[in-house]
Amino acid sequence: MENRRILFSRALRGPSAGFVRNFAVDASSAAQEFIIEPSAAVKLEVHRLIFNIEDDGIMRVDRFAALATALGVGLQIQKKDGNGVLGDYTDAAPIKSNGDMAKIMYDVDVRTWGAGAGGEFLVGRMTFTRFGGPVRVDGDKGEYLALIVNDDLGTLVEATCFAQGTVRKGDGDFVTRIGI
Repeated sequence: MENRRILFSRALRGPSAGFVRNFAVDASSAAQEFIIEPSAAVKLEVHRLIFNIEDDGIMRVDRFAALATALGVGLQIQKKDGNGVLGDYTDAAPIKSNGDMAKIMYDVDVRTWGAGAGGEFLVGRMTFTRFGGPVRVDGDKGEYLALIVNDDLGTLVEATCFAQGTVRKGDGDFVTRIGI
């Protein structure tokens, strides 16, 4: 039987009831993780993350979204398991500004929607396969990929991050249906 490749595009989901995918939250008092985690016997190959951030002000390079300043702590992207961090994809330099996003991502762009000032939308693509290969996340080992928020992003209109890649089951067989 031929192995078939299954592609996925799934929003990272937060700790709230219903697994909220919008990371525009106030996490200034305690960090919140927005994750993608495969079930047992499933392995994900995450090829890229797509960031979509909407705000109702004007975005500048030295600020995060259209907030008045850069972030104090910043966003982190890490591969983790129950024992801790397995990989840090922001290289211990969290994303604190729109400029920081552009330093580690490809195709960061800001678009203005509607008439007048404000109403801007930032999109960025962090492609792991451009710097070595996909991030492999193993459900049997309890691994997950996390976007860690530890600042107040609660005034943003919306902020989402989608993981995209392929799904494998066992030691390399492609699956025929998604089980993540």
